[in-house]
Amino acid sequence: AGHWLFTQRGTQQARGASSQFDWCLERAGLGPPFAPLSCLVDRAKRYLLENFEHLFVLVTLLSTAGVNYLVPAKLAFLNFYFLPIILAGYYLGRRSAVLGALLCSLMISIYVVLFPEAFQIKGTPIDVYTYVAAWAGFLILAGAVVGRLQEKLAEEVRMTSALNTVLRHREQELTDANKTLKDYGENLELRVRDRTEELEASKRAVEEMKTKVEDTLYATMDASVANLLIEGRLRTEKRNVAVMFSDLSGFTTYSEDRPPELVIRDLNRYLADIEPIILAYRGHIDKYMGDGTMCEFGAPLDSDAYRLQAVLAAIKLQERVGAGDYPWTMRIGIASGLAITGMIGSRRQTYTAIGDVVNLASRLEKLAAPGRILIDRYTYEDVARFVEAQKKR
Repeated sequence: AGHWLFTQRGTQQARGASSQFDWCLERAGLGPPFAPLSCLVDRAKRYLLENFEHLFVLVTLLSTAGVNYLVPAKLAFLNFYFLPIILAGYYLGRRSAVLGALLCSLMISIYVVLFPEAFQIKGTPIDVYTYVAAWAGFLILAGAVVGRLQEKLAEEVRMTSALNTVLRHREQELTDANKTLKDYGENLELRVRDRTEELEASKRAVEEMKTKVEDTLYATMDASVANLLIEGRLRTEKRNVAVMFSDLSGFTTYSEDRPPELVIRDLNRYLADIEPIILAYRGHIDKYMGDGTMCEFGAPLDSDAYRLQAVLAAIKLQERVGAGDYPWTMRIGIASGLAITGMIGSRRQTYTAIGDVVNLASRLEKLAAPGRILIDRYTYEDVARFVEAQKKR
């Protein structure tokens, strides 16, 4: 096996050495007879390093043969063989050391048989054979032990190297993971900050939209209705209410003889005067019908004195219109009873009341005299203690 390996390596090394030698010649610009000495030294060093195993075996064999051939007292030099076997076990492994020890033992045994007088000591030939056998056993054991120790050491070195490689790989992975986490953390902070800014912008937009919607609701309906609608507490139901209708007498003639800007200005001034009075008595302004109004008391907010609140609001309205230097007078009709209240409409909804009590209040307003208030019997029965009234029929 060693010969075959030497032959294979020798062929490859011969090719490599030949090319290296040619390169040295080309670099020096000289032919083969004038090869530089440095190239020869480099080749010799490379050959020694690449063929250390074969050279070691060869030197061991030559040393064994030389010692046994040249030294007369061969028995005294048997311990010399421990040195190459220990070196072989350390550098070449257990198998090579054991094979080398077997080879040395075989050679010594051959010498003992061929030249027994060179190994003679006091005693019989059996003693010589026993000595040589013991020496050979210890030599083989030394090679096996040292080779085993070397293999174990090499295995531990390989395991340590593998662990170091794994540790370096893990360290690199941890470094990459830390870098990734750091980048992710920085990106996360940026994303959180951007998302927070987006949420704040959305919140501001929602608040602005909410403010606009609330302003629109408050501008188009009573504040109490708007609040209940926003809170989701506005219900459709039957409840007892007092309905008040008011109308201006002489407003049509007044509006026909004047410019529209002046008519609208005076009408807005009139509405600005009556709205606070209605709201002060917890009335709900249902709608404006030209110069007329429709209001409910007792809805949408509950009140036990809704009839009295409606009558007092009507009295205050008549007083305010009479003191306001308006070119018209007001007539008011009030009726109380059970009505259906809630949001009515499809796309455009409004809070209102429907029922017979609404129709009755409208008729009473039409029958009322200018500057007067006409109420139904049920309303009168509830407020008779507080107001003076005349029965019409």
